[in-house]
Amino acid sequence: IMVIGAKNCGKTSFINFLSTSLALPPHKRVQTSPPPRTTEHAHSAFTSHYLEAEIDNERIGVTLWDSPGLEKNIVDLQLREMATFLESKFEDTFTEEQKVVRAPGVRDTHVHCVFLILDPNRLDSTIASSRRHTNGKYGNDRPRISGGLDEHLDLQVLKALQGKTTVIPVISKADTITTVHM
Repeated sequence: IMVIGAKNCGKTSFINFLSTSLALPPHKRVQTSPPPRTTEHAHSAFTSHYLEAEIDNERIGVTLWDSPGLEKNIVDLQLREMATFLESKFEDTFTEEQKVVRAPGVRDTHVHCVFLILDPNRLDSTIASSRRHTNGKYGNDRPRISGGLDEHLDLQVLKALQGKTTVIPVISKADTITTVHM
């Protein structure tokens, strides 16, 4: 699972939440210390955190990938790097699956889905900006908005990852949103 989103949207907090909620109870954990969070290569911007979980009485390994915060002005470069990373993880898994004798204990690092973390405050500012532009204050250079998603960031992420993996949008910081705001 890879977690992506804009800077300060709550990606690392979401990963910590997933780690805590998926972690095995203490009496089922292996008594060795967990492996540290690691980057794939020295120059990689993606950090992995491996944990074991139990779902329906079956133990599974989950690799959570943290990514750097997306920025509007360089999102094209970030998405290109992200797409390359996703494809390399697929290739690694595909290569291992094609082997006649697979290496024991190899972890599946293929990214099966991506959580796109959306900050409600940024969504609000995007909607407000769209309303100001719609009222004719700023002319025809208004940004295109779709349901609060910014075309230059959120929709571009969805388009770039389409066909590479499943993307699940998640509104972060839901515990801070009032009912009226929601």
